[in-house]
Amino acid sequence: MVSSPHRLALGIACLATLAVALPAVATAADAAPSRADTLAALHHRLDLAADGAAELLVTAVLGAPGPAVLRLPFGYDGASGFSTAVAPVGPTIADDVSPALPRELNGRLLLEVAVDSTAATGDTVRVSCRLAKAADWDRLRSAFGAHDLSRRFVNDTELTIGSYRLVLVLPPEFRIRQVTGSEPAFKPRVSPTPPYALTRVADRDQVTLAAGTLRPGAQASLGLIAERTGRGKVPLVAGLSLAALYLIFFRKQVGRTRPEGAVVPNREDQA
Repeated sequence: MVSSPHRLALGIACLATLAVALPAVATAADAAPSRADTLAALHHRLDLAADGAAELLVTAVLGAPGPAVLRLPFGYDGASGFSTAVAPVGPTIADDVSPALPRELNGRLLLEVAVDSTAATGDTVRVSCRLAKAADWDRLRSAFGAHDLSRRFVNDTELTIGSYRLVLVLPPEFRIRQVTGSEPAFKPRVSPTPPYALTRVADRDQVTLAAGTLRPGAQASLGLIAERTGRGKVPLVAGLSLAALYLIFFRKQVGRTRPEGAVVPNREDQA
């Protein structure tokens, strides 16, 4: 049988244990609306302009139902004019979607958007914005007129992305010269199909990179060389002009160094 002092001590201990447990229970309840750490898909479409600006379209396909606050990998500086909408076709979010805003978290620039409780797995959120300087053409230009448009995407969030796709659309004045590399890498022995595809739509070159599952910390990249259309004519004309001037100069030099009346011997004469 437990004495009264012991009962009192036991009761105090139980109350203390309950007091410690209650904040943990409240914290778990507060965290309940947060979504599972998966994102079915994430797509970035970068529509580049000749002045270096770009329109960026971010498409996120939800991997779990809401409500939740999505913090998506972003990594683009100087973004403005954010607009959030549901997809015009296919599964959509039934009700409210908050405006998307870039947010710096632990040194990472993320795109934050909230979805309500009506959001279901497979629903799609689209965020568009404008980048003032997505490509510095003058700085990217090499000595031979080529431009390095290499891009690297890093999943610097806690989300696991089921699939990632990057689409780069060049200005009408530019053409894709070559793809210099990619991650995932193109391995012909493993698969004859590269992880990227080059197309031309509405007189504009574009390249699409497709990557599989990207866990936190994983990355995808694309090495791309582009050049202005028509720039090849200028070096060609200049080269032909220089060649013509050289031939004229060479003929004059030969005429000056050859003595008047001299005969150049042929092989029969030399024999």
